[in-house]
Amino acid sequence: MVETRAQKQRKQKNGNTTKDKMTTLPILPPEIIAKIIAVLPLPEVCNCVLVCKEWKELLSSEQFCKNYVLSHYNFDDEEEPTGHLQSWSDPDKCFYYWDENDDKSNLWVFSDPPKRWKCGIVHLVDYALGSHKELKYKDFLQAVYILIRIQIAAEELELDCGSCGIEGAGVVETCLFPWTKDTLPTAEDVITCFRFNPEMHKDPMVKEENSRKQ
Repeated sequence: MVETRAQKQRKQKNGNTTKDKMTTLPILPPEIIAKIIAVLPLPEVCNCVLVCKEWKELLSSEQFCKNYVLSHYNFDDEEEPTGHLQSWSDPDKCFYYWDENDDKSNLWVFSDPPKRWKCGIVHLVDYALGSHKELKYKDFLQAVYILIRIQIAAEELELDCGSCGIEGAGVVETCLFPWTKDTLPTAEDVITCFRFNPEMHKDPMVKEENSRKQ
């Protein structure tokens, strides 16, 4: 059967119409696109970044990352400390003490225990998210997402760091604190930032070694 020119033209026209219907997207303002995508899980947001240059710029902006992280995670402090923070804050708990000196000085593990946001991440006691003017929310969002994933994995795998050799006492904690240096923080840096007992600056394992000798 020979196809006529008119049939070819009709076929071509219908094909173009179908193609146009498949590729035409509604033109939405950037703020509407951002609000729609903001409800998606972060991995899906990352997929949206690949759609086009405009979406990449929009979804990688500091404003979008700030709105996203503040709407998906609770950064209110716990009203009362829980877990290890409760033990480190309560003088009636054994973990509150570093060493029982004869003069009853420097018994604490922390001079001022850190706090925990309700999303589960521990932070420095004097750190206020709202007053951190130089915070890069894109980096902050990435860090929070990774730490939350670590929390979930640790819970699913029932990981226990075996604190003081007591099973169940070593629940895995995730911590976040500002760091502006080019090098990774050392153990000394962490001990200083979190205000551990000065005795721990000498050797964090001293207490354990003394206990074994006894």
